[in-house]
Amino acid sequence: MSFESELANQFVKKYPNQFTTDKWFWEKEVESLLTNYKEMIKIKVEPTIFDEETRKSMEVHTIYKKAKRIFESDLDWDKKYDLIFSDDISKRVYHLFDWYDPDTSYEEDVTYFMRAFEEYIDEQKKLNKILNEEE
Repeated sequence: MSFESELANQFVKKYPNQFTTDKWFWEKEVESLLTNYKEMIKIKVEPTIFDEETRKSMEVHTIYKKAKRIFESDLDWDKKYDLIFSDDISKRVYHLFDWYDPDTSYEEDVTYFMRAFEEYIDEQKKLNKILNEEE
């Protein structure tokens, strides 16, 4: 719905039987409705800032769940290694946490990466719980 349509709808709702040609009356009403509309926009926009942070957190959790399914699967370790150390998983989250790379085998590389990733996710959950607790 366009801005003008929304404003017209608010007019009709507020004054269903008002048929005046008084210019001053309508100018004041338009000013009042514009102020209300701007407040409505603020209410709708402010959560968007928070939602971006939430969206990123959800994306990381989705990546973690995918990595965990691969890690816990019956695939060979070289296949797990290729899937986890890929553009879809490790390249999207490696900057979020430190992990020790033993460089000894596919199994150890994947295991150490997943331990660090899991620790990161657990810490984020704890932090979110602390930050979102009600007093």
